[in-house]
Amino acid sequence: MKKLILHVGLHKTGSTSIQQSLFQNKHKLREQEWHLFNYAPNGASEPTGNANKWVQFSGEKEHFSAKLDLNICSQLKKISSNVIITAEEMAWINSPEHVQEIKQAFDDIFDDIKIIMYLRRQDRHFISHFQQGYKYLHSTARTFYGDHLLDEIKHSPYYANYLNYYDKVRLWADSFGKDNIVVRVFEREKLVARDIVTDFYYHCGLDKSLVTAISTNEAFSLHRQVINRALFNFAEPSWYSFKKLNWQRPKSERLNRPIGLDSKLSENIMRMYDLSNSQLAQYLGLDGALFSQDDQQFLKSHDNSISVEDASEILGSVLNTFHSMSIARFSYLKYKKYKRKLYDRIKETINSNSH
Repeated sequence: MKKLILHVGLHKTGSTSIQQSLFQNKHKLREQEWHLFNYAPNGASEPTGNANKWVQFSGEKEHFSAKLDLNICSQLKKISSNVIITAEEMAWINSPEHVQEIKQAFDDIFDDIKIIMYLRRQDRHFISHFQQGYKYLHSTARTFYGDHLLDEIKHSPYYANYLNYYDKVRLWADSFGKDNIVVRVFEREKLVARDIVTDFYYHCGLDKSLVTAISTNEAFSLHRQVINRALFNFAEPSWYSFKKLNWQRPKSERLNRPIGLDSKLSENIMRMYDLSNSQLAQYLGLDGALFSQDDQQFLKSHDNSISVEDASEILGSVLNTFHSMSIARFSYLKYKKYKRKLYDRIKETINSNSH
């Protein structure tokens, strides 16, 4: 019997930690007849431990959608053992017809399929996922949520395409069967051993002795998000060169903290999903509410505005970073920028000649 474990996210629920642990233990997992599918469509092994590159996207904001490239099946057929696929980008899939296509394609390969997904309170998920859009220029979070100013964070109705968890769970359960879906709540007190990786291994029937502590994907500070937003909008080619720079920290403690969510917005978001969360709790047969009531530490007022003094301090940190940079390092960054411009110009010339 050939088995498949399909981890479909959701985003910001420890997926990176799970994937890194699986990748670190892939050889030991193979000894236990589990094969981590961490290949890109070009056949290259992905050190990220995920299969996200098989997910294709189209549109933006309310029209943003995703599909799984079903050519993945030709690769999966080559694997004789059980398979683990983890791809949180599959959480963007919203089409029942496409999920049914995935089901039919995988049924030709596997005898037993288990879907596992983790859910996080919508208010916490929203702010964490929103911040993800400031980390990477072409992140799917940025494409979906848009590029708002930090003090203009708000919930738009179309965010329900992602944050309505009842619809999200039913999307997969209606095709793969309710008994084949494992839904876990991403709250420390509800996880096995209060750890996301241990919880995943336990509910997938994997060897928990392989679990090692992994901390990844930490939130950016307010100051880093301001810098990245400026690079995205005004100096896009430079972002590729500057993204790994260790920008000097400003003196202000507030600028060094991650952006927060205002308590009123938090309450409004959870009120919007009260009904769907209750429906999901009932569907899953839970005795109580889906999520725990939040603590006052999170439900406090946050100020994400940028004053003139803040802007001056952030600019100063940028200037100090470049001032302390060696001539060799600065020259390398300029070379990278020139190289990219040259590449773009050559590509443009080739495209114009081809027409």
